[in-house]
Amino acid sequence: ELESFAYSVSHDLRAPLRAINGFSTAITEDYGDRLDPEVKEYLQKIINASRRMSVIIDALLGLSRVSRCELKREQIDVSQLVEKLLDSQYGADLESKINLTIEPRLTINADRGLIQVLFENLLSNALKFTKYVEKPEIKIGRMHSKGQEYIYIADNGIGFDMAYSAKLFQAFQRLHNDQEFEGLGIGLATVNRVIQRHGGTIWAKSEPKKGATFYFNVMPAKNITPEQNSKAANY
Repeated sequence: ELESFAYSVSHDLRAPLRAINGFSTAITEDYGDRLDPEVKEYLQKIINASRRMSVIIDALLGLSRVSRCELKREQIDVSQLVEKLLDSQYGADLESKINLTIEPRLTINADRGLIQVLFENLLSNALKFTKYVEKPEIKIGRMHSKGQEYIYIADNGIGFDMAYSAKLFQAFQRLHNDQEFEGLGIGLATVNRVIQRHGGTIWAKSEPKKGATFYFNVMPAKNITPEQNSKAANY
C-alpha cells in the first residue's frame, strides 16, 4: 500500500501540478503587460503554491523511501561523514561563520545512506535555527547514559519549549512559524524514521533562546526484534 501510495503521489499528482504551474507561468509571461497588478499577484501566488506543493511531494516521497529501503549496515565514521557533508553542501568557509566542534572518531554501525539523510536534516535544522544568533555554535559528540552510547548534535539557536516536544517528530508539525523559519515539518519525522529503522532511540532537550540538543543511538542488528522491524517499516 505504501509503494502504491508513493507511486500515485509521484505520478498522479505531479501531472496536474505541472499544468497549474505551467499555465499560470504562461499567462504571466504572455499576457503580463495586459493584466491588472492584482491579477498578476494572484497568478504569482498560484505559481508559488504549486512550487511549494512540489516540494511537499518530494518530502513525502523521501519519507516513504526511508521507510521502504533495505538496510545495509556498515561501520561508519560519523565525524568524517559530517565533515564531508558540511563541505559539499555548505562550502569550506562555513567554519568561519560558525563555531563548529566535531568530536573525532565517532562511529556507528548503520546504513550509510540513511545516516547521511539523518545528519542532513539535523544539520540543516541546527544551521537554520542559529542564523539569528550573534555567535552561532554547533557541537557534535558522544555521551554515555545507563550503559549506552549516544551521539548528540547541539546548537545555541532559538530552541523550543519542551511543552511541545510531543509534536517534534510528527510529520508536518512545526514549532516555529513560516515567516521566521522556512520548512515543511518533515525533517525530524524523517530523522525519527531512520532511527526507528535501526531500532534506536532519539530525543531532544531544549529551552527557548537557549539552543537545542538531539541525542540518538542505534541498536545492533542482532538485537532488533522482528516486531521492531515491522513497526518501523509500517510507521
